[in-house]
Amino acid sequence: MGLGVLAGVGGEVLLRRAGRRVLEPHQLTGPRVAVVLGAQTYPDGRPSRFLRGRLEVARRLHADGRVTTVVVSGDDRAPSHHESQAMRRWLVEAGVPAEDVVLDAHGYDTYDTCWRARHVLGLDSVVLVSQSYHLPRALLTARLVGLDAVGVGDDSVRGTATWRSGVVRERFALLKLLRDVATRRRPDASPPLGRS
Repeated sequence: MGLGVLAGVGGEVLLRRAGRRVLEPHQLTGPRVAVVLGAQTYPDGRPSRFLRGRLEVARRLHADGRVTTVVVSGDDRAPSHHESQAMRRWLVEAGVPAEDVVLDAHGYDTYDTCWRARHVLGLDSVVLVSQSYHLPRALLTARLVGLDAVGVGDDSVRGTATWRSGVVRERFALLKLLRDVATRRRPDASPPLGRS
């Protein structure tokens, strides 16, 4: 069976099952570690509206004592922006203690973030934080790399054009995930930058 067929037929079933692990914040029993998946930042260091939504979810989870540590995982390769550093800065300015934030500058995509959480940071169980439409694939990714995860989603930007295009893009991203798993792609194994 080709990847395209699996993504279309079996992939939908896998995503539906993974989606059952999306929880409301009050359903979390702690303490846990949150992993915030990266998204666009601007050249001046500001997180995009999508990323701010994710960060606000993580901030609330931390403030409510549902998570004790927040891993910010993003792509810091481009000289014009550093996602994980922008994420840390936003959280600290919003009141999360700097010592509770861990930077992962090598979270180039969802697969890399989940793989690194399990195999580099040594985490067994996490709360993934992203937009709600992204969480089923993110949770499936976690499962396929050996990471036990539940998700808490952000819906603050639901209905925007970017949200709608993101929903469509998820289908193609599933194909990439299945290829990454089938080829056992090994992400960058550099250590995280540690606590800020």
